[in-house]
Amino acid sequence: MMLNGTVSFIPGDARYHAMAVYLPLLLWGVFLYGFSRIIFPYFLTFFRTHGLVERNFKGDAVPQGTGLWISILYFASLPLVVYMVQPDRQPIFFFQLCAILALNLAGWVDDHHGSRKVKGIRAHFRSFYNGHITTGIIKAMVGSFIALCAVLLVPVPWYERVTGFLLLLLSINFMNLMDLRPGRVWKISLFLTGILLIQGMNLFISVLAMPLLVAAFFLFPLDMRGQLMLGDTGANAIGFLIGFWIFLFTSPLFQLGWLLFLILVHWYAERKSITRLIEQVPVLRRMDEWGRIS
Repeated sequence: MMLNGTVSFIPGDARYHAMAVYLPLLLWGVFLYGFSRIIFPYFLTFFRTHGLVERNFKGDAVPQGTGLWISILYFASLPLVVYMVQPDRQPIFFFQLCAILALNLAGWVDDHHGSRKVKGIRAHFRSFYNGHITTGIIKAMVGSFIALCAVLLVPVPWYERVTGFLLLLLSINFMNLMDLRPGRVWKISLFLTGILLIQGMNLFISVLAMPLLVAAFFLFPLDMRGQLMLGDTGANAIGFLIGFWIFLFTSPLFQLGWLLFLILVHWYAERKSITRLIEQVPVLRRMDEWGRIS
């Protein structure tokens, strides 16, 4: 079931209707941008002054877990949702917000309290089997619960729910696998978001995506310069958003294709290094390094 979000209470011809529908969304985007311009520097200062930093792949100490800013912008968008989105669609946004907050929290615990010695899905489950609960297992439990709630929220056949559950769960972890070099998560997520916006072309997905796009204005450039890290705090949330939108707005065939791709990536990641693969393939290496400031 693909959702198409529109509003039906604004009278007039098609051009007036389109302007009246999308103008508030654009104005809200401007508001979120202005809000971020004022508050975001204090947000980063909070991380630095409280020692919420981590060594990046170059060895520089930078703010870690800054993906929390995505949740802040989604929370700030609640008035827009109440005003613009049909009441029967609002629970989807509210669920999305709760899911992001939960994944932010699970990712935050892993970013600042997790062990770097246990890596990979098999290693975390092996540790769990031996009686040790890692932060990776906590993330998996939170992600599983959210994925289950997501597929139960949308009325689709049971087999699409099975596909959707696996898709969401692997999408969350997929962005964690990608978050090993500056900007990699943003490049993938913005590319997929652009495809979804173009193929959907409706108000509902635009409202769902607006806070993420505004967050990208501020997080993406600094991430590319290696001046902050999204951490699992941000990668978990972005992975969920991409997977959730694919589940909501694409055909079952597209979802199956995305799921097969995710399975392949996770299978490879358990055996070899994805970063090394990217470095060895010229096209992928150029795309990965594009815009990155060493």
